[in-house]
Amino acid sequence: MARKLKHQIKGKQFMDKIDLSKIAIKNLLEFPEFTNEVSYWIWSEWHKKEGTSLDDIKFRTEHSQGRVDIPQTFIALYNNELIGTVSLWNNERAFTQNLRPWLACLFVKNEFRKQGIGNFLQSFAIQKAKAMGYNKLYLMTEHTGYYEKLGWKFLENAPLGRNESNRIYEIILK
Repeated sequence: MARKLKHQIKGKQFMDKIDLSKIAIKNLLEFPEFTNEVSYWIWSEWHKKEGTSLDDIKFRTEHSQGRVDIPQTFIALYNNELIGTVSLWNNERAFTQNLRPWLACLFVKNEFRKQGIGNFLQSFAIQKAKAMGYNKLYLMTEHTGYYEKLGWKFLENAPLGRNESNRIYEIILK
């Protein structure tokens, strides 16, 4: 599909503003043909630098495809093109077993960023968790400023090893 790239921000090209009402968010379980691409995004964005294999991430992605309860992975489709993903997991890391569930792997393709799609996916996942009866949701990220604007509250820093840490956030589901 040929697309027109209209604008650039910091050297990156982005799509013309798209109508969020034309984005369909679906359960990845219903579209197994996208499992490899979603797995690649997750691997390249978060796990490649750790040395985790793509096969390991594909295995995890395949086993994060529940239909009724967590874990679930959702995809955003625009004109039948895969443009983003978000997951709901039981836990993020071994040391966070007391906190659940987690919003994880929020990812939007580069050319579709800066258009509210990440917020759209996040809102969808929050509503799904709420509909399942959860009253809190957690996430772990290296970002500061983004999630706070959306109602998330910082809880603590989580050590990752190699003198690195990520921030743990919580949101109350109303």
